[in-house]
Amino acid sequence: MIATMKKIIIRVGGDMVKDAKNIWDNPRAANWGTYTIYVKNFDEVSKLLTPKRLHLLYEMVRDVERLTVCELAEKTNRKQEAVSRDLSALAEHHLVRKTRHKQATYVEAPFRQIVIEFANA
Repeated sequence: MIATMKKIIIRVGGDMVKDAKNIWDNPRAANWGTYTIYVKNFDEVSKLLTPKRLHLLYEMVRDVERLTVCELAEKTNRKQEAVSRDLSALAEHHLVRKTRHKQATYVEAPFRQIVIEFANA
């Protein structure tokens, strides 16, 4: 099993530059052990985290062992090709880690919690 972060934060409408400056000015205020993804609006969140992708994430977080793409497809009753496509989209945003070992591709969620925050307007 690979090292796991506490949580991934998805900030909707947040200001990454402002947050980085705050951490630079006060490193103790940083939320260490987390990874933050910034998105402009809720539409971006709903495109990234579809119900089927959330189900994949749920199964990966729930399982203590890393899974192959084939095993994850079986657990979610989906075709392996569709699962692979969704995992690739999640991996682009660092929501999933994929590793190859021989002919199998293993996937793992690098966190144990997803938090969606809405920035103040």
